[in-house]
Amino acid sequence: MAPGSLTAEETQVVEVLLGDWRDLLRCTAIHQAMERVSIPFSHASRLRIAEFLIGDAAASDLMRWAPSIYVLTNDEKLIARRAVRLWREGARIPQPGEDEWRKSGRSGEQIEDAFEALAREVSPDIVFTHTRADRHQDHRVVSDLTWNTFRSHLILEYEVPKYDGDLGVPNLFVPLTAAAARAKIRHLRAAFGSQRSKRWFTADTFHALLRLRGVESAAPEGLAEAFYARKASMSF
Repeated sequence: MAPGSLTAEETQVVEVLLGDWRDLLRCTAIHQAMERVSIPFSHASRLRIAEFLIGDAAASDLMRWAPSIYVLTNDEKLIARRAVRLWREGARIPQPGEDEWRKSGRSGEQIEDAFEALAREVSPDIVFTHTRADRHQDHRVVSDLTWNTFRSHLILEYEVPKYDGDLGVPNLFVPLTAAAARAKIRHLRAAFGSQRSKRWFTADTFHALLRLRGVESAAPEGLAEAFYARKASMSF
């Protein structure tokens, strides 16, 4: 993507990112740079900036890390839900490729194939996924596939508050500043438009969970992100 395809504000974001990335200790993300130059959050704008950075030689030399995200499509979610329902009913679960799966419009093995393809493309330092005890059936499938795919990586499971009441006792905490907590809540509400109508999806819900985990971990500012680290290998 040519520089002329970016707006003046988006060009400012690129300049902020390149400036920060020259410092080996800074890994500023696009949305953080957008916030610093006071650009209203926009997925379209963020994607344009990302596309430019990926094709820019100077930026590529400075980028030392990048998150990889795999999101289930609606068809894949239908497959996951159907598998869980059949298992609960004690019925036979069709094998990948069988006609039964094609009723959902997609091969059942496609979800697993996508995970395997992702593992061939990246070797992450940390993998974040849903906790195994998550009561949401799609989330459990993703968690299981994560553990099945990334067997030589550190996996941290995160929690999602919900009606089902499946919060547990996490064992790894990351203290947050009040400013970082506010930024997280703001970005959550901006990014997940499909959830804004849900009763639980409110700023005070997210802040309450961060506060609770802050109490449990004696965080300096009383706020913390919590994860479940079920396996960790350390070398000395």
